[in-house]
Amino acid sequence: MKVLLRRILAVVPHPNSDNLNVVAVEGIIDGVIANKDENGNPRWKEGDVCVYVPENAIIPDDVLKERGYWNDEKGKGLLGGSKGNRVKMQRFAGLESSGLIFQVGVPVTSDSWQVGRGVTFVEAQVGDDVAYFFGITEYVPA
Repeated sequence: MKVLLRRILAVVPHPNSDNLNVVAVEGIIDGVIANKDENGNPRWKEGDVCVYVPENAIIPDDVLKERGYWNDEKGKGLLGGSKGNRVKMQRFAGLESSGLIFQVGVPVTSDSWQVGRGVTFVEAQVGDDVAYFFGITEYVPA
């Protein structure tokens, strides 16, 4: 399983929700549904670079906590699966979301980024696989 740095191609308002956008990610056929920020503005814009995590990925708890995908009260992630740590196809206001995107980090040059996990950073370029760095693995049914 690959977790790639990808460019955002377009961001459009979700047709059925004022709080969501549909984000077109380079190389991904279906769109990814993303929340707007607390002021109702898009979190993403065309040309941004994101970490794209595909369906059936298992994301470590520390990454979920760091990225805001954690429920402290329940002690588990907000995603699919019994532990809330699996990326699954989900519907948001009637549209499917293919995978998950999250922020990369800090640009180093126009082609490279400092990708962060906690206080550790690695330099990567668009198209690089960062699954190992984040500890993201593929879900394998028992």
